[in-house]
Amino acid sequence: MTASTGPVGPGRPGTGPRPGTGPRADPDDSEYRIAHLRDRLAADEVGELGLRIELHGARVTVRGSVPSEQRRAAVEQIVSEVLTGLIVHTDIVLVGATAPTTAEDLA
Repeated sequence: MTASTGPVGPGRPGTGPRPGTGPRADPDDSEYRIAHLRDRLAADEVGELGLRIELHGARVTVRGSVPSEQRRAAVEQIVSEVLTGLIVHTDIVLVGATAPTTAEDLA
């Protein structure tokens, strides 16, 4: 599980606290940027629709699950690009989608 808190900047996706890299956005701008983030996550190669993105005052929380470490890295990169300068907490967990190794017993 990855959890981080701090302003997100280009090339530094949600990995811990660090100085802000852009101006503080007003709430209306933050809501617009979150809507843009949702669009990017759905439309880009990531195709993630199941992540929750919430605005709490001046902080943004991105949480949910993804199938691979590569997908999580891609999500965090997009988050860092779109929400530069905002304080972001990510809680994105990996879920395994492997084939079962034994038959399911239905008796």
